[in-house]
Amino acid sequence: MGDHGHQHSGQKSPGYETRDADVRIIWISGIIIAAIVVFSFFYMHHVFNSYMAKINASRPAPSTLLDPDPMPPAPRLRVKPAIEIEQLRTYENAMLDSYAWIDEAQGVARIPVARAMALIAAHGVPAMPAPAEPAMADPAAEPAAHAAPTEAP
Repeated sequence: MGDHGHQHSGQKSPGYETRDADVRIIWISGIIIAAIVVFSFFYMHHVFNSYMAKINASRPAPSTLLDPDPMPPAPRLRVKPAIEIEQLRTYENAMLDSYAWIDEAQGVARIPVARAMALIAAHGVPAMPAPAEPAMADPAAEPAAHAAPTEAP
């Protein structure tokens, strides 16, 4: 049998296979590849910037007639929805709980909802005048439309 795995007399082993790979050449190759990658990065950065400068120089100036800050189309996102809904509810409650003229010339006013409910409970719903019927070309075509309304018991 041979002397496999035995050290020859006087030779000190480096701890790795020395015949297959030269560590110095591997390190030099790695440094060269890293230098090529770094050079390529900076070169492509320069090329990109020069093309962007050329494109920006060929673009026309923006129109001064355009709105510089246009609003996006509806529906828009709310910035602070909780505050906005609280403000809306406050406004609506003020409208529902206050007196105001709607049309003072005709005597139409807005009253609070609670007061309106109390008035309806006490006096009932006032009768509304029947709307005027439009003239029809053929009265026999729709006899149900001309029937007299019936009173509810």
